Formats: sequence, structure tokens, C-alpha cells
Amino acid sequence: MNTVGRVWAKLLRCHRISLSVATSLLILISVSGGSPAALGETRRMVVIKADGVPQSLIDRFIKETNPHTGRSVLPWIQHVFYQGGTRLSNFYVRGLTLSAPSWSILDTGRHSVIKGNAEYDRFNLRCDDYLNFFSFYLRYSVGRRVDMPGVEVLDEMGIPLLVDAFQPTARFQGFQLFQRGARISTLRRSLKRLLVGRGPKGLVDEWTMGLDGGKAVFEQLEKELMTRLQDPHVRYLDYFTASYDHLAHVNPDRQSQVEALREIDGLVGRIWTAIQQSPLAQETVLLLLSDHGMNSQDGIYSQGFNLVNYLGRPEGGGHHVLMNRPPLSDFSFKSLLPTVPLVTTEAQHSFYLRGQKDHYPTAVLDLDGNERGSVYLRNSDLNLLHILWLQLRAPSADPARRKAVLEAFLQVLRRNQPSWTRNAVMLAEEVKALENWIEVERRAVQTLSRKAGGQEKHQGKEKSRRSVRLASREQDVADYRSNLVILQRLLDALRTPPDPTKSDVQELIPRRSLGVRNSLHQLQNYVVGPAEGGMVLDHEGRLDLENSFRRVNYLTALTALRVRNNPQPALSSHPVDFVAVSLPSDAIQAVVEDPLEGAVLLFRDEEAQALLLSRLSRDGQLQLRYWPVQKLKQTEEGQIDLQPGKWKSGLPLEIWEDPRLQIPRGEEHAWLEGWHTDQQWLEALFGTKYSNALISLHEYFTYRSPEGLNWEEEGEDAALVRRFYWRKRQASQPDLIVFANNHWNFNVRGFNPGGNHGSFFQLSTHATLMLAGGARTGIPRGLVVDTPYDSLSVVPTLVRLMGMSSEKRFRGLPGPPIAEVIAGHP
Repeated sequence: MNTVGRVWAKLLRCHRISLSVATSLLILISVSGGSPAALGETRRMVVIKADGVPQSLIDRFIKETNPHTGRSVLPWIQHVFYQGGTRLSNFYVRGLTLSAPSWSILDTGRHSVIKGNAEYDRFNLRCDDYLNFFSFYLRYSVGRRVDMPGVEVLDEMGIPLLVDAFQPTARFQGFQLFQRGARISTLRRSLKRLLVGRGPKGLVDEWTMGLDGGKAVFEQLEKELMTRLQDPHVRYLDYFTASYDHLAHVNPDRQSQVEALREIDGLVGRIWTAIQQSPLAQETVLLLLSDHGMNSQDGIYSQGFNLVNYLGRPEGGGHHVLMNRPPLSDFSFKSLLPTVPLVTTEAQHSFYLRGQKDHYPTAVLDLDGNERGSVYLRNSDLNLLHILWLQLRAPSADPARRKAVLEAFLQVLRRNQPSWTRNAVMLAEEVKALENWIEVERRAVQTLSRKAGGQEKHQGKEKSRRSVRLASREQDVADYRSNLVILQRLLDALRTPPDPTKSDVQELIPRRSLGVRNSLHQLQNYVVGPAEGGMVLDHEGRLDLENSFRRVNYLTALTALRVRNNPQPALSSHPVDFVAVSLPSDAIQAVVEDPLEGAVLLFRDEEAQALLLSRLSRDGQLQLRYWPVQKLKQTEEGQIDLQPGKWKSGLPLEIWEDPRLQIPRGEEHAWLEGWHTDQQWLEALFGTKYSNALISLHEYFTYRSPEGLNWEEEGEDAALVRRFYWRKRQASQPDLIVFANNHWNFNVRGFNPGGNHGSFFQLSTHATLMLAGGARTGIPRGLVVDTPYDSLSVVPTLVRLMGMSSEKRFRGLPGPPIAEVIAGHP
């Protein structure tokens, strides 16, 4: 993961409170004189967001004694949370263990609409880089950004943040991924702290040894938080620390990790002490929360595999590969500049696009998360059309061959005509509606005062925010209008075939565009170039499409990757564990009796595959099923062929053989072959090697409209504008996700030897959630909640504690509140 981005990029607010039955009543009676009105009175939440800290690691070090003090190695965490508060021993990340998706769920209480740390629009390759904090501040300084990119996406989708429930004067929000506004004053004060008092020699010495600017910033942020704690009107505060995450990515040894956790322990002590001295001490809850864990193990170094190089080689398809950062091997100062966010690595051997890396990247990667890689591939039919076009442009003395190539070109167009026509009509409607919205919004923004005195600051700079949003929508119109032009040209080519000798290829094959997502059939028969022998005609004089092109089956190719030299016995020689691909539910419906909501293929090899199926029960409840299958393939017409499989060892997620699987013994087959709710699966799987992967894979591949929220777009075009926003979300979906085997990673920007996350290994999914509070909050002391919960339960619990669950913004939250925490709260 991007170190710079991670430093500034994560924090969240969360709070929970628990009442162990007898203890709660005693606390209540002692504080309120027997009055039940004081039950669970929480007026303030303070959240410490500890990036990447696994709960299991805290549990381990809490038990160790510091020989110098005779106390725990983590004395403050032990005192505040283990002795004086409540902790969840089984709290898990829902979805991928990545910063942006994880925090989006924790910050909103809604299903994720953000699926990666960096997401690309397939049609124009615009990148939402959610961890690029420096780019945000640069754009903020010139008026091109007001909120972090993730916040802008959530605003588009009409999903409110938890922090939005508090007025600007009643909240203190630190540096984080889902940050509203920018803390410019904090940066200025931290710079002053860094420089003042050192003198010329001190500054030279500091520069020589390295200016510790990051430390100064967070010291200043902590100071400001302490000050705001004294203001009884401030009801929500958060603080982010990345000390453990940074260290664990680099170093797996025990002592280093202990020191990183001791920094967090000291922070807990300082903030807890300040809370006790604040006016709302008795009504304040302190929360310690992490967004994921870390797959780090003492004595094992995480091994890196370079997917960029593989995709650029002939066996990988000869792709020009685009990323939001350069590989370490291509390091340059220019690539660090936030104004140059995308870098394309030229293929070592391109079959038909030599010298075209800047115009035609055909593979895009998001490798942030380390143990997983999201792979975007240009639509295989666009590759096919491109190759055929180049063949038509080439001089040929064989009219029959040229005629066959042209007919094949038109055949590909005809195959795509129905879907292209449908998309062109829908997109034209959406773009027109968006243009109407822009006109209305432009007039509304012009009426806003540029200066509203002090009120502008506290209202989040409405004019600036709306102006930035307006500019972004104008860019959307320009981008998608260009897509419409190309799409229409492709459709027109069926009626009037163009003359390749008089036209440029970019008139039909758009530059820097991947087109629609590939079907499973295309991924299993992906066109990467012309065959070695060139175009081949069949006995009827038509182009033989099977033998005229080089093809790659990416499911089998990726899972078959093997390294020759692996010096660590604990690591597999296969860097890839399995590949996941979303399938259309209507294609699977023909082989499944139950009506489906969605389907995901998990592929390890031809004999070890599974379908993750989802449906809604009659009462609207989500149910999931894991179905072992073999040799699943999709035909060109979209039909699915498969062989039913049996439960056995070695299937993706390794459920059958895991001794920690918690289902009734003797009933394994019956239980595993049935449909179950996500909570039932969580309770069965949380302790296994892959933890809650089954639920998380469904979360990743599903896009849901937020429950209980009303869209507030103005005008009659609102539905079309909303539909366009969903189109953009789905356009950011990759073709497949590659998951690394244990202790392997794909972080080509700098392979992290210490540890990684992004997968579903239990160490990565097991996150931290602890809380403690003043006497009036009703939080029990020394309570351990063993029931497993995941990220969706955080916000419902917090709003219940704060008495805000009836507010409109929190209606329809999909996750259950933590029952042990809200016991006794209205």
C-alpha cells in the first residue's frame, strides 16, 4: 500500500458501549441515584483510528510483562479497555481488507460502493486514487478539490458520512481518507513547530538527518484535539495513527511491532487522561478502531511477484500496463509528482501495439492492498477489431484474404450491435439529463455569495464544494460524449464499412479506453494478438477466428504461475491462490433452480472451483450459498457449462478441511450445501483460515442502492442522473481479482517484506474494536464480546448509543447493532 497515502489516509469514527447485565445496573444506580433516565447517556464520541492493527496482536502483547515496570507491555490499553471497558474479540472487516473500502463501510454503515484503493473508469481511464493525500492538498490549494476523492464518490451516491450528522462546530475531524475539507491551519502550525527554535545550525542538522514533518503534523493534530476536548459543544472527535501499519509492512519482527503498539498505547493514555479532565468526562466514549489487520509473522518475509512484468511478457499477453504509481524498477522523481498520477509500463513484447503504450494501454492494475490485485483488461473484442483493422490497412495482394478479414470485422460488430445500441441510447439519455442538471446547478452556484463571513467556513464552503462538483460533472459530460461518438461510429460501420486506408484507427478504436468488462468466455479466450502464422482462412474461404489469433485463458494462466526459486519453505511456489470473477446471474440461472441475485466464480484450477451464489428470501433477507463445481466454461453465446463438484479439501477458501469451522458435527454436508444468511456464515467461518471471505466476496462484487435514503437531485432528470452515477460505479469494476497465496504480495512499487493485507486471511480480516466510557455512558467494565460482528455493525451501534437512530440519514442501515453494546439503550 502507498506509504504516503496510508500515513494521511485513514481514520474513522466509531463507538460502542456495552452493558454486562449486573454490572450495568450497578453503574447506573451509583451514578444516577437509581433513576433510569441516566441509562446510556453518551454525549461525546472520541475515536482513535489505528491503521492495520490486528486484535490478536494486542491480545498477545497485553499478556506480556514489561520487566522494568512489572506491568503489561501495553499498560494504558489494558487499563482503559481490558479492565475499564468493553472489547470485541471477534470483529472482522467486511469486504476486502483495503483502506478505502473498509473505511467507507465504517464511516457510513452502508454497503461499499468503493471497492479498491484506486479505481479506474474503464471508458476514459480517469483514476480515483483514494489514498493520494498529497494530490488532494495540491488540488485543494488551486480550488479543484474541497473534499477527499472518496467523499466526492459517496456524495454522488447520496451516502452520508457519520461525521455529517454533527455540525462543523461540533466535530473535530483529523486527517483521513474520507475527510471533508482540508486542515490547512494544522499543517501551518505543524510547520512552525518543526522549524521554530532550532536556529540555522539546528535546521541544517535536521535537514541532514531528515525533517520529521509527519511527526510534527500529528503532534500538532493531537494538541488541537486536546484543546477541543475542553469545549462541551464538540461531540465528535477522531485521530488517526499509522505507526503500526507502516512498521508491519516493512518489518515482521516482534520487538519492532511491540514498539509500534506502544506508541498507540501512549496515545490512548494521553487522550484518556485528557478526557477525564474535560467537562463531558462522564458522558464521553473513547473508541479504539482499526480498518483491517495485517498478515505479518515473525521469521517469515513476504515474497513479491511482479504482475506488471508478467502481463507484459508474451505468455501474459504482451500488454502495455497502466498503474497509478510506477513499479520500483522504474522509479523516477517525476513519477512521484501528484500531477503525474498514471504511469504506463511498456510491454516487453507487444504483438500488435509496439510504440503505442501512451495511446493504447490494454491492461490496468490496482495493486494497493498487496495480497490482491484488481486486473482491468481491454475488452477482447476491441482487441480483435483493432487487429483486424490493422490487417485491412496493410498492403495485401490477396483479395480473398482481405475480403475474409473485412467480413470478420463486420461479424464482430454485429455480435456487439444489440448491447452497443442499448448502451448508446441509455447513455445519451443520461448525458442529456446531466447537461440539464449542470445548467440548473450553474445558475444556483452563481447565486451563492463568495464570502459568507465565518459562516462559510462552518458550512463546509458550500460554494466551493458545489463548484468543484460542477466541474467534475462537466468533465463527465465531455468524456462520455466522446465515448458516444466512438460508439456511434462503430454502429455506423455496419451500414457503411469504413475504408481503413483513409481512416485512422482511433476513429473506431478509442485511445485510453478499455470498453465494457469482459465476459467469462472472453477471459477464457482472450485475444492478445494475431497468430504467429497470421490470418488463416477455413475451407469455405472465411477467416478462421480460432486459429488466426493468439489467445490466453487468464483463469488458468494466472493460477498456474510458479516461481523457480523460493528460499522460504513456509511459502508456496505458486504466488496466486485463486481468481475471482463476477458472472451475470441470468447466465447461471439456467443451471440453478433458485432465483438468483448474483454469482461469483472462484477459480483455483479446473477441478477446484466454486460458485458463490446470492439470493433474497421471501422476506427480503440476503442468503448465500457456496456450490463446488468443476470445469466451468461460458460459450460465446453466454451459456454456462459446468460439472457439479463435491465438497472436498483444496477448494477455494478451504472451508471443508478447516478444523475451526463451527457447524454441527455430523451434519457438514447438509449444512454446507444449503442457503444461509450472512450472519450465519459469519458465525460458522470467522475462525477459519479465510475468515469471512465468503461474505466479503459477495460484498465486493455487489452494487446496492443505499437502503432508506432519498436521492436529493433536483428536477425531473434526477432518475437519469442517478442511473449515470451507477454506470460510473460499475464502470470502475475490474475484470477479475487475483488473490495471493499466504505471505505473497503483488506490490510492485516496493514489495513489503514485513507483512501485507488485502486478502481474506484471518490475520488480515481480524480487526480491532474496543471502547470505554464515563460512568454515565453505561459501558460495562471488563466485558469481552465473543459473538462475531463485522464492519456493518459499527455505525448502527454508534448512532444507537448517541440517540440518533431515528434521524433520516440513518434509516435503513443494513447491519445489526452490537446487541451486547446497546443493551438497555432506547
